[in-house]
Parts: sequence; structure tokens; C-alpha cells
Amino acid sequence: MEAITDDNSTYAKNFAIDKEYYNTPRGYDSTVWQKVYTGNPPTAHYVMLAELNTVVPTFLVSADAPTVSPMTPHFDTSSTNVLYNLHIQPSWGLRVKSAVDTFVAGEINSYTGQS
Repeated sequence: MEAITDDNSTYAKNFAIDKEYYNTPRGYDSTVWQKVYTGNPPTAHYVMLAELNTVVPTFLVSADAPTVSPMTPHFDTSSTNVLYNLHIQPSWGLRVKSAVDTFVAGEINSYTGQS
């Protein structure tokens, strides 16, 4: 943790207040709040709308084996908003090995039917 200086002492004080009052290990520095009025007579309350701390999603690409009827690329059903698993099918391929002339044919004797 960095040392408290004049530049961040206000932040450090507010962080300590949030930690003690809300009993949370983090502060509310990256949040969005809205002031709303409820009741009769109206009293002001603050409602947290969003957290701006984000997690970077992870993208996986899974190459599935080709099938007779190809499938379009699709995300796995177990994908979440943090982990996306994209399934793709490669097209059928054909690899041809280079020909090497190493075949040696044996002598062919014709069969005449006579002994």
C-alpha cells in the first residue's frame, strides 16, 4: 500500500470511512450513484447504479472436427460474460504426400497353364 500524502489523504480518509461503515474490503471509488427521494415528506437516499471495476473477458477458440453437415461458428452453452468459448469447424481438407519413386516391381511371369 502506498504512503499517505497530501495528494491522496482525502481519498485514504474516505476509503477508511467506507471500509468501516459498509464493512467491505474495497472502497466505492469506481461506482455510480444516484440521489433519489422517497416517502412523504420526501427524504433523500443514494442508490448505487453500477460498478465500474471490470474484468477483462477471456476468449477461447475450439476447433471441432468436420461433420457431414457443417455447423456455423457458435459460442458454447457454458460460456459466461467473462469466458467466451467459440466453436468453429474447419473445412474438409485433403493432404497429398509427395510421390517418391521407390517402388521396385518384381519380375512378372505370365501363367500359360502348362507345367
